[in-house]
Amino acid sequence: MNTPALKLINQILALVLLTATCYADPKPLSKADATTILENMGYKQTKVAFVIQDAVPMAATPNGAMVTGLGRMNGKLEKIEKQFFYDNDIGWFYTEDRGERGNVSGIRIWSANGYSETKPEFEPPPPAPPVPHTPPGQAQVDDLERANKEIGEVYQKLMSALPPEKQKSLREAQRAWLKSRDPDADRIARDGDAVGGSAYRVDFSTAAAKLTTERTEVLRGYLANPNSIP
Repeated sequence: MNTPALKLINQILALVLLTATCYADPKPLSKADATTILENMGYKQTKVAFVIQDAVPMAATPNGAMVTGLGRMNGKLEKIEKQFFYDNDIGWFYTEDRGERGNVSGIRIWSANGYSETKPEFEPPPPAPPVPHTPPGQAQVDDLERANKEIGEVYQKLMSALPPEKQKSLREAQRAWLKSRDPDADRIARDGDAVGGSAYRVDFSTAAAKLTTERTEVLRGYLANPNSIP
């Protein structure tokens, strides 16, 4: 006879049986297993004093134990007080987060079988692009190259606008200036205490670019007034 009361009793018994199965007591943590786990964590000369089963606060099931003992870590004797946990697949284990709070990168696990680590499954961010390296003085060398290009363009434009006699005069004057520019830039650089290396390179290129820019402005003046050419 399957009365409502009997049906309710059967449901309660089934629930009790299921609960007992799910929360069956794990195998007690022995001192030997605790010692093995601690030694896998790096402790030496380990001596477990006692194991208190079901001692983990807030544990919903009897799956925790407090292990107390002594051991050496990096040669220093320490008192050991560790909370161990039980998992059906792992067995008894100790765990720590890898990384700092708020920036956890994994879960570290020590068991009697050794060490393992659980990491998140995600693609790592792409590496940052390499930062281009500019040798010391390169910016000043680039400035000088631009100044050389500019003066060349102005010089060619001016020459094409002059009669032959003026072209000859300008060509001689430009050759004389070119012959003196680098020695003048060298003198300026050395006057600034640059005697070699990147410091000299910076000062020489800066001085040469300045002299070139000044000469370019002179040529622009000739372009505006060809009769001013000596």
